[in-house]
Amino acid sequence: SIAFHILEREPNARLLVVEKDITYSAASSPLSVGSIRQQFSIEENCLMSIYGAHFLKRVQFEYDPSVCEPIEFDESGYLVLGSPSTEETIRRNHQTQIRIGAKVCLLSPDELKEKFPWLSTTDIAIGSWGFENEGWFDPYSMMTWFKKNAIHRNAQFYSGEVTRVRPLGKHDGYEVEILSQDSARNAAEIIKISSKFVINAAGCWAGEVGKRSGISNVPIVPRKRRVYVVHCKSNNVTKPNGVPMVFDPSGFWVRREGEASQGRFVCGMAVGPDPDMEGIPEELDGGEIEAQDFFEEYMWEKMAARIPDFEALRIQGGWQGFYDFCTLDENAIIGEHPIMKGYYFAAGFSGHGIQHCPAVGRAIAELVIDQRYSSVDLSRFVFERVLSNTPLREAVCY
Repeated sequence: SIAFHILEREPNARLLVVEKDITYSAASSPLSVGSIRQQFSIEENCLMSIYGAHFLKRVQFEYDPSVCEPIEFDESGYLVLGSPSTEETIRRNHQTQIRIGAKVCLLSPDELKEKFPWLSTTDIAIGSWGFENEGWFDPYSMMTWFKKNAIHRNAQFYSGEVTRVRPLGKHDGYEVEILSQDSARNAAEIIKISSKFVINAAGCWAGEVGKRSGISNVPIVPRKRRVYVVHCKSNNVTKPNGVPMVFDPSGFWVRREGEASQGRFVCGMAVGPDPDMEGIPEELDGGEIEAQDFFEEYMWEKMAARIPDFEALRIQGGWQGFYDFCTLDENAIIGEHPIMKGYYFAAGFSGHGIQHCPAVGRAIAELVIDQRYSSVDLSRFVFERVLSNTPLREAVCY
């Protein structure tokens, strides 16, 4: 997205994207569930999602479909459920959301029951329903759309691993060392390039790339999360429109997958600040028994209590991936480093990256080219909050 947006503004720019793994087997984006919502407490997060929906519904269709097929957007909505203890927070969040144009409304327990008859409203005080600009899309298609359109604008993609970033002088840019695998000689080699600017958008590995750039305090780590595919053929949950994306106060989320009549759902638990869930790509392989035990011990009972038909669900499969988790406050670090001028961050989205990538790509392009934001002002996401230990937290993280 960053490459695309820079080249959209500056067609003659020479831009290199270094990819450690061109298969994207452990990348966060293709292993996510591709959701988008406006329901945040921080205004800038709401605005980024509103633009993301605008991109999915309108902007992408302004470009040549022969370069890449459009991304399908299932605008089936988000339902955030609130307990008595979170009701006031949801109401405050709602005021922020509607002030900036989000398409959301609040529902009482009776209204929830009428609209979603399969839902148990026991211990629910309120629901926040995103009836427009919220839903889900194929995250791999989003990633592919931006990559193909960036290449179409002459971005170069290079398979390698950044091993070092060294400033060349106060305003002279950077030397970047890249470990490359020479397939012809079956040997690794180090190449060096110089660049006017560097953008650290390495996702889960942004902290490690930061260390290799001489920045040791980037608070971004890989945080494991699991997605389960389950099946339930109950008539209540397989009717037209089916189950939208539902977030429960207990921490689980669930939504239908495909046509409602198929009775397939994806679900998981919110990722919290649990160091035991940090990991490395190799840990994504296997673990099926452990994952099923987790589902049965921590999730199934909660899901059946909220949606009684799920008493009869069965696990069909699932997968594991990583969030690029910001340990400071679960929000992204976006913008230029305060000391290393020309070194930018766009990482640490903690599960919100794929829905915000159109807006962040546009924003970083503005910073690089204009040295200021002209669309959504993301100044509050700067690296300085790490240095001052000033978290920027969402009122409710899910």
